[in-house]
Amino acid sequence: MPQNSEIKKHIRSIREIKQITRAMQLVSQVKMKRSRKLLDLTKPFFLGCVRTMEEMMIAEPEALSNLFQIKQKPAGSEWKVLFFVFGAEQGLSGSYGLNVVRFAEKVINDTRARIEKDGYVFSYEIRFLGKIGRERLVRDGYQVNASWNCHIDNPNFYDATDIANNMFDLYHENKVDSIYLVYSTMKNKIQAHPIYTRLMPADYQGLHLLLSELFSQAEIEEEEQRCNFYQHETMEWIPNAHKVKDYLSLTYIYGMVYGAFTESFASEQAVRMTAMNQATDNADELLGKLQIEKNRVRQQQITQELNEIISGSIL
Repeated sequence: MPQNSEIKKHIRSIREIKQITRAMQLVSQVKMKRSRKLLDLTKPFFLGCVRTMEEMMIAEPEALSNLFQIKQKPAGSEWKVLFFVFGAEQGLSGSYGLNVVRFAEKVINDTRARIEKDGYVFSYEIRFLGKIGRERLVRDGYQVNASWNCHIDNPNFYDATDIANNMFDLYHENKVDSIYLVYSTMKNKIQAHPIYTRLMPADYQGLHLLLSELFSQAEIEEEEQRCNFYQHETMEWIPNAHKVKDYLSLTYIYGMVYGAFTESFASEQAVRMTAMNQATDNADELLGKLQIEKNRVRQQQITQELNEIISGSIL
């Protein structure tokens, strides 16, 4: 039977752990809200860019053709794909990091099968963002760029633009044939799930889906009316369509990369907040059981002392 002193020591340690998990829960909650607020602030500008890209696709389809059209290469050629995988920055977030890695492996394998089916030689490189998950990919035999590293803790727009500019240069210099983003997004306020998107060449259907998810039904109908209007009007792009195209292309990439940064960061914080909340609840439950055990041991000690007093008085 455990001694009362041992139970008290156990209770004290559980309370200390509870204080830590509670503090981590609050920190993750603040970080998640802040990252979501930053993303919401950038949405109007990014969505305006996407709207204008749709208008240009209708009025000047050739201007954006190199951004949306998949490259044409002879059969048997090498097709190099660049994957940017947004993992976890810290631990204590449940299976979040493992889920992202497993999903990234599935995306890579599916992409390999699709490209090889088209008659190309699949070649790829993984650039991993974060700390948790890189070793798992390497251990599973995937080609992770060991010299490239980037943190996703407290993301800012300038870090996203640096990476986006590098993506843009690699694609237009024909050093890669397609670029994918693998990251997590918020399924609801407390759950996250991994997703992927083809950044370049841009997925037009994916952009249209993005609009349908982020705009209200009234705004979607207004957008369709605007698109119908532009089908019958001659648009004038100042200074010219190519300059506007370059600006929109970079803005689109900036928005997508920064969105992946903030979504991944918010998702990780949401998962950690949930995990720490569960740990705090478990600590409360364990403290309740230990308190009952402490009272039971104390009651037995008192009963034993009374029995000894009674036995001594009889003698």
